[in-house]
Amino acid sequence: MTTQITDDYAAAWIEARGRIQVNSGNSPRFSPMVRVIAIDPALPNALREHFGGGDLDYFSPLRSPHMTLYTWEIRGAPAVEALRRTIPHMVTDLREDAERAVEREEQKAGKEVMIDGRE
Repeated sequence: MTTQITDDYAAAWIEARGRIQVNSGNSPRFSPMVRVIAIDPALPNALREHFGGGDLDYFSPLRSPHMTLYTWEIRGAPAVEALRRTIPHMVTDLREDAERAVEREEQKAGKEVMIDGRE
């Protein structure tokens, strides 16, 4: 059984152990990506369950081959939705990357951009 989490808890983990990738340029193939790396597989599993998707994987770092790290990665529209839900709870500069990813996806879709209640 996976522990249930909240959007603010997910936001904290994205900021602490995550990465947001926003492709540069105005490529029509723009696809935002969110990735979180953790020592315990319970966190990636909880994020996948909370957001309803994403890929789970694991790897051993080159400098610490005895260690196993676990990842959760989500791309495209599901990543934008995850960011939209967590932006109001973000407090670091990663929030700017999250806002930029949501704004670009909305502009690509020709929609009005609303982030955290602001246009």
